[in-house]
Amino acid sequence: MKLWVIVLIFLVVGSFLIVKANDLDMEKDSDRSTFLFKFSSWAGDLFGNGKALVGHAIALDWLPQSDEENGTSE
Repeated sequence: MKLWVIVLIFLVVGSFLIVKANDLDMEKDSDRSTFLFKFSSWAGDLFGNGKALVGHAIALDWLPQSDEENGTSE
């Protein structure tokens, strides 16, 4: 439940930042369509970056090396 609230707050703050950065008037149809285009582009980039981050994290070798593999001896 807390995760969904955090995600929702993140998306709302992102929406406000897009509106303010582009000086959009949400009363106008053209500005609403500009907002939807920019928001969907931002959300798509966010998803793509998250997917790339998870892909790189999965590809890492997370297991520790044994002493024989890293060339040290006791």
